[in-house]
Amino acid sequence: MDVRNPVWGFSNDDSHSVDKIGFSYNMMLMPINNVDNLRNAMKNGTFYAVAKIAKRELGPNFKAEGPTPIISNITVNQEKNSITIEGSHYHTVQWIADGKIISTGDTIDLNDFEDKVDSYVRAQLIGNGGICFTQPFGVNKYTIDNLEDSIEEMQLSKDIKKPLLSKLNNAEESIRKGKDNYVDILNGFSKDIKTLVGSNLTEKESHKIIEAVDEIILNLKPQN
Repeated sequence: MDVRNPVWGFSNDDSHSVDKIGFSYNMMLMPINNVDNLRNAMKNGTFYAVAKIAKRELGPNFKAEGPTPIISNITVNQEKNSITIEGSHYHTVQWIADGKIISTGDTIDLNDFEDKVDSYVRAQLIGNGGICFTQPFGVNKYTIDNLEDSIEEMQLSKDIKKPLLSKLNNAEESIRKGKDNYVDILNGFSKDIKTLVGSNLTEKESHKIIEAVDEIILNLKPQN
């Protein structure tokens, strides 16, 4: 999945007859129920899908009893790289990446599943009344923290490391304050990396770092 262009998941009835209606629907998270908010929720993915029948996830013989699972809150901790789900009417939370269940429980620590998560992770809550599905959470492969760790681990002198780390810190501070100059700062960082090729870095090392910078900039830039 493209982190910048996610595909939202909808749940809808296969309504060939009236008695087949009311088993699959979407919970739209809107401040007020009106057409504009509905359109924005569908566009931005601020909703979750619900189903009382889901043969792949619940089995062909599952019969819903009682209320369907409800999601009341989702907490994304960027510093700890974790996601926590809160809700009701469920007994199991499964976390999915690339179509496979990689973990269970209300919280997932993405640091524990770096080898299993590519570009997204999502959750599904299962209860006696059915199942509900979150939208995908995009996972960026590269972050400024990753870059800082990479620079720290490299066999570079302190005189070289210090200005490189300083630029990354400045870019991080710029992003935190909502400024736009982080792009110029990161591009300047890439230029500094290029000057180290041959004397301190290999072409491969340089390419990997610059590739990471380009992806970070791409993911941070607002889409038109």
